Amino acid sequence: MVFDKLKETLMNRIQQNSIKSELTYTDKEGIEHTETVYLKHGKSKFDTWHSVELPIDEETKKWNIANALFGGKRNLIKLLFYLAIVALFFLSSKEIASQYTALSNLDCVKVCLKNLNLG
Repeated sequence: MVFDKLKETLMNRIQQNSIKSELTYTDKEGIEHTETVYLKHGKSKFDTWHSVELPIDEETKKWNIANALFGGKRNLIKLLFYLAIVALFFLSSKEIASQYTALSNLDCVKVCLKNLNLG
């Protein structure tokens, strides 16, 4: 396929720049599971270790779109939260501007501004 070389290069970069760790845990029914986690240290001296969300599933070799585009579900949720804040700020500023124009079109406000030599 077209993106096979990209997948291979991306996985090689992740494996070179992170530490591969095998985690084994037992669930409530007593079944033991093993999970592979890639850990990477942050770039600044204050950052701690964090897990790398792989953009490619290691077993099926298929793209995980959320991880490839946003770096994981947690980053997607953060992005949606920030977009919601920006949208609310935009809507509130639009509402304030419309209230100002409605207020400035009133006759009593025009008379007051004319008496104060402001308009």
